[in-house]
Amino acid sequence: MKITYKDYVDIQKLKKQGLTRNEAVLKTKYTQYVVYKYWDMPEDVFLKEKDQTKSEYSKYRDIIVEIITENNTLPASVIYDRLKERLGDTEHLASMNSFYRYIKDLKRRMGLSDKKVSVRQMVEETPMGEEAQVDFGQYQMPNMYGGTNRVYFFCMVLSYSRMKYVYFLSEPFDSLAFAYAHELAFKYFDGRPKKILYDQDRTMVVSENCGNIIFTKEFDEYKRAAGFEARVCKPHDPNSKGKIENVVKFVKQNFLEGREYCGIDALNSQCLAWLDRTGNGKIHQATKKTPRELFVKEQPKLTKHHPVEIDLNKTRVARVSDLYYITYKSNRYSVPPSKCNIGDRVRLEIEGSALHIIDMATDKKIVTHRLLKGKGKAQVDREIQVDKNYFAKAKEKYESSSVVVKFIERIEMTKPRYLKEQARLLHKIEKQYSKDDIISAIVTCSSENRFCFTEVLSELLIQVGERNLKEIAPKRTTSRYRKLANYNLLTEADDGLI
Repeated sequence: MKITYKDYVDIQKLKKQGLTRNEAVLKTKYTQYVVYKYWDMPEDVFLKEKDQTKSEYSKYRDIIVEIITENNTLPASVIYDRLKERLGDTEHLASMNSFYRYIKDLKRRMGLSDKKVSVRQMVEETPMGEEAQVDFGQYQMPNMYGGTNRVYFFCMVLSYSRMKYVYFLSEPFDSLAFAYAHELAFKYFDGRPKKILYDQDRTMVVSENCGNIIFTKEFDEYKRAAGFEARVCKPHDPNSKGKIENVVKFVKQNFLEGREYCGIDALNSQCLAWLDRTGNGKIHQATKKTPRELFVKEQPKLTKHHPVEIDLNKTRVARVSDLYYITYKSNRYSVPPSKCNIGDRVRLEIEGSALHIIDMATDKKIVTHRLLKGKGKAQVDREIQVDKNYFAKAKEKYESSSVVVKFIERIEMTKPRYLKEQARLLHKIEKQYSKDDIISAIVTCSSENRFCFTEVLSELLIQVGERNLKEIAPKRTTSRYRKLANYNLLTEADDGLI
């Protein structure tokens, strides 16, 4: 007679109460043989024996425990997929139902609670080849260096068969990358649906005017060339695009959770294997069939797709870093501080071997660089080429004021590592304030031993006002200058100077 873990615990409780074996037989439903067998058996021996008799998955117990130990929140479906991933195609696994029972029992014995699987309702049937749904997702993944990487992904699902496609990027999707992901999906499906349902995302929708959807220029050109109909959901209407929202959730919970980031190419490769193994190979809760089975019937109904050539290098968007450069294809290109601020978004346009950096707000060209080959290189076009030469010219310019000359010499002596930053700030100050105002501020700072052009700027805010502050300092540092100016004002008030 086989007994459960609860039965074993009941027998052990009677033993702890001081009963004899024969008394325990009379008090329980078990036979004398069962009570005698398990009376003195240690718990670990019982669990090991039960593992060997209960499930075919017992021989994989060490691998399964290792997967659970790495992340004890993984649902049984994800553990089953990771087990298949580690074993490869060499092992034939028993049924999913027996695996679920085994995991539930194993987690209980490990002191872990098992997640409840929510049952999805049946949805209205969609004709074959008629519709697909598209949405985005993003996820923070741990990497091999102990940090994290945020990844962005595109999902497309065919509404009839639930056949899925997923494509990852290491940066947010723009209109061209969005169109390129469509091309990859149509190639994966070997065809396209008649219409595609979208959420109102700024990647493709500029505005909604009472139902008159205005698409971005790049996406509008692409959908016309590809030939499909694009439909946009109403805001806050999850029922109309529930299939794709479930796919995004499925990718996060089943594929991404507990996985380590080893590069975007490796992630896309792993995802294609996951789609074949689980994403499109697992029985769907609503259709009771795998997407691959239904796709065999739906694929002939898809419209034949003629590939649209997309130049991903045509237009890109970048952000100005705190060292005044942008990154394009793993290379860095400098931008002049006088023409943009830290954090500004700029547009990149490629023309032959030239890279044009354009201000998105004014549509004016900021600078043009020669495209670099390879990765990890930098193209620097300094607005102030040699800091010492600039300070030499500044001393000539203010030679009539010995205080200013001594102020610059003091900075050269005390801040040799920060001459570039000091020279840039002086350069900006000179473009916005008069010579007399600058001399007055420097005289005040010198008398108080504040030898830094940051202090000069704060003094200019006190004496002249902050009407030009936005032209000099980046947006996120303006508050620092204001606080510094306010502190100087308070200090002067405490000293009785004002």
